[in-house]
Amino acid sequence: MRAGPWHAGSEGVAVDRELARNVNLQIHRVARLWGDPVAYRCECGSPACESQVEVDAVAFAEALRADGVYLVLAGHERPDAEPVSRGVGYRLVRVTRDE
Repeated sequence: MRAGPWHAGSEGVAVDRELARNVNLQIHRVARLWGDPVAYRCECGSPACESQVEVDAVAFAEALRADGVYLVLAGHERPDAEPVSRGVGYRLVRVTRDE
């Protein structure tokens, strides 16, 4: 059964999530200078997800402040993810383990 763009047992969820995080860190370096919302990669961890999440640098910085907190497009949350905060079109979730 699928929940959002990923499903339990997906191989590479942690790798895909960390790849998206590394891309987002590079985007964030530039976004802090612009000040306007920019498109970050969804960090849901699904190998098939290519979604973007438009937020400002402050919202993404909130995800960076705590271990295991990721930026995901609204609707891409895993059922086992703990909600941290939400904004228009996005969620910050804490993931304690990866499949």
